[in-house]
Amino acid sequence: MTAWGILGLARWDPYAPELAQGLRWLIGIPVIRLEGAELTAEVRRTLGIDPALRGWPWRPGEASWAEPTALALLAIHAAAAVEAHRDRVEEAIRYLIDRRCQGGGWNFGNPFMLGAYLPPRPHPTAWVLLALKALAPDVIRPEDGEALRAEMHRDGGAMALALGQIALAALGVEDPEARERLQALQGPDGSWGQNPYITALAALAFRGGWPWLRRG
Repeated sequence: MTAWGILGLARWDPYAPELAQGLRWLIGIPVIRLEGAELTAEVRRTLGIDPALRGWPWRPGEASWAEPTALALLAIHAAAAVEAHRDRVEEAIRYLIDRRCQGGGWNFGNPFMLGAYLPPRPHPTAWVLLALKALAPDVIRPEDGEALRAEMHRDGGAMALALGQIALAALGVEDPEARERLQALQGPDGSWGQNPYITALAALAFRGGWPWLRRG
């Protein structure tokens, strides 16, 4: 929620003192990370990830996850604070690259669990692609966008279709079928499922995508 607050303030009042306060809190929140050579080596061997890399957690003091990491990076970018926090931003980008699924895209956290590779999911993949487009576009692979398109259509829900279109628009990709499917899910009252969050995302999708990538 703090990342969303920063995004809103950065767009409408970039000099608000609350913006700087929110950024300090977001940068400073504790996150679980594993340290120690033997332990990190064992995790790399069994899960194929680097447990020392920090992203952002859903709540302070918890483990890193793909979605809050992407949202935090988008908030820092929107607030024009990337250079001030370059080391933290670059570590989070490395975390996202490290957690990429085997065939492209992102799951909610680890790409491998209980002896099996996990499939990508549309929601975290969309958020991660938006963050990487803003901060590290060169690391995006074609299979990431392909995974997003496949999974958003497989899911078929309004949130997946809206987020997928927002992220694809940032990559310069159009999906008329997804637009039609999302339009068909709109209720008679104008909402999507009478859910303000999903309705806002759908509105962004129909308005052309993620506005914070169009700064300046």
